[in-house]
Amino acid sequence: MRSYHEDDETNESEGAGFATGLLLGAVIGAIAAILYAPKSGQEIRQELKDLADQKTDDLKNQWAKTKDMATGLVDNVKEKVDTAANRASNSVDTYADKAIDTVISVADKAKGTVDKFKTSDGYSEGL
Repeated sequence: MRSYHEDDETNESEGAGFATGLLLGAVIGAIAAILYAPKSGQEIRQELKDLADQKTDDLKNQWAKTKDMATGLVDNVKEKVDTAANRASNSVDTYADKAIDTVISVADKAKGTVDKFKTSDGYSEGL
């Protein structure tokens, strides 16, 4: 079963794919329009250069957004791993403290039993 967060990540990646496809379609459409327009070679080259510059900027912006999104996801995963590690560490500490308390309690009881045995008449007669 997928969690809400996984659905969120899927929607974000689908959105990025859609945006990339939309951008690619716009570039192809613009190039086709420029090539079929009745203009001089110099005008067409200038328009292609301008279009290429604009789309390069668009791609750089999309890349920056994608990079920011990926960084956010990585930070989120790091935070979750840190939280899980802290919980595990706290659990281990709790159980270790309980184990130490149990060992001390058993040792105290054993010492009390040995002390009773030492002070009993049966033990002192044997010496």
